[in-house]
Amino acid sequence: MTEGISEKLGIKLEIGRQQINVNIPREMEEAYRRAGKQINQKLNLYATMYPQKEYEQLLCMVLIDIALSYQLSENKNDVEPYKDAMTKLTTEIEEMLGEKEEVHNL
Repeated sequence: MTEGISEKLGIKLEIGRQQINVNIPREMEEAYRRAGKQINQKLNLYATMYPQKEYEQLLCMVLIDIALSYQLSENKNDVEPYKDAMTKLTTEIEEMLGEKEEVHNL
């Protein structure tokens, strides 16, 4: 196999009532299986909480739950505001140090 190209692996995931065949990079197998398990756990939770809901509605609830978790975790990892603050503080510190050097040189 060519170097740098990961070997593909065909796996079956059972998601709710469906069996899904996917070809994935071999090193991602565990992540795919954990994702499938997470979907099924949430689906079972919502099915228990809302037994009157149709299956498709439960799937939509799971999708919203997972997408919301993803969005919230993305926002937690947004370091841009901190980088801006650090740049500003660094500039102020450098300016202050520059002023002190000028005072010492007088």
